[in-house]
Amino acid sequence: MEVRKLLESSAKKYNFSTTWTVGETSDKISGLPDTILHNILSLLPTKYAIQTSILSKRWRYLWASIHCLDFDHKLFYSSVYIPLGYDAFPFLPVPETKHTNASFIEYVDTVFMLCDTSKIQRFCLSCFYYSYKSRVDTWIRVAIMCNVRELDFSIQEPYDPYVEPYDPHVDFAGISLEEPVRFPHTLFTCESLEVLKMNLKWSIIKMPTTMGFHGLKTLHLVEVAFSDDNSTKKLISSCPILEILSMEKCTLYKHQNLFVSAHKLRSLTISGCVGLKECKIMISTPILLSFKYMQTSMAQDYSLDYSSSILNVDIDFDGPDYPWWRDDDFRSDVVIDSWLSFV
Repeated sequence: MEVRKLLESSAKKYNFSTTWTVGETSDKISGLPDTILHNILSLLPTKYAIQTSILSKRWRYLWASIHCLDFDHKLFYSSVYIPLGYDAFPFLPVPETKHTNASFIEYVDTVFMLCDTSKIQRFCLSCFYYSYKSRVDTWIRVAIMCNVRELDFSIQEPYDPYVEPYDPHVDFAGISLEEPVRFPHTLFTCESLEVLKMNLKWSIIKMPTTMGFHGLKTLHLVEVAFSDDNSTKKLISSCPILEILSMEKCTLYKHQNLFVSAHKLRSLTISGCVGLKECKIMISTPILLSFKYMQTSMAQDYSLDYSSSILNVDIDFDGPDYPWWRDDDFRSDVVIDSWLSFV
């Protein structure tokens, strides 16, 4: 029903009427051009897109040409499932009520093998990194080989009642007690990538010696931990045409300076980050149009150099609603007076 409702709403957008009658061999939505149906299916999690293959012969192979692959282990490990179109692709593993890590890996691998990888523009993956890290590396490599434009990777909580065994080397926040998150080197030199989103549950990201996101325009970092000054500076400076930078709930270990220098940057967001209290924040963005800063404490010092034609400045010293980020000695009146001297 979820798939049907989405298809009906999408058809209305293109002024197509939708008539669903039990027993009919065709419907108005099935008469839409392949390109429109591919766009509709690409808006769905891949699990649901594959399920449409059982609707009719018209739909059987449509999902294999979608331009977005979106895998979320929480959907895969749910207790209730609609058939996956097993009659269309008998070699696709059919999910059960309870899964092993191996079955999820097999599922993602099989989808990669069956779909038209030349059409993939966006790859989204949300999973237990420390349970799948050997395959996460491979999946990201494959996506990069497909010249994806957008990569969205999220680490979920390491424990789930449907997954066994629980990894004792990972704490409740998803932080590895032994090693940082390591991505393949090809990710940091990908020429086709335009949008990169990462949510690492406060795990430290390991930077390679050489890197360069020469085509990256949007970088969205959530709950990413950086080991030192050099790691943040290196990442930002490796994006020469970056236009949008967002750092939300990131942790800055051993940072004396947070240096944001991006000559093409138009939008900058710093929100709920840990470690800025002992930092000097230096911002050099000559054409910045939007600046959002949400923190509950002052940094040690500020050096702000941005465009005089900036359109939107949002400074909030109440900060995001995370009580553990609160500074007991924080005084908003002192903070505001200090900021006014910089703006």
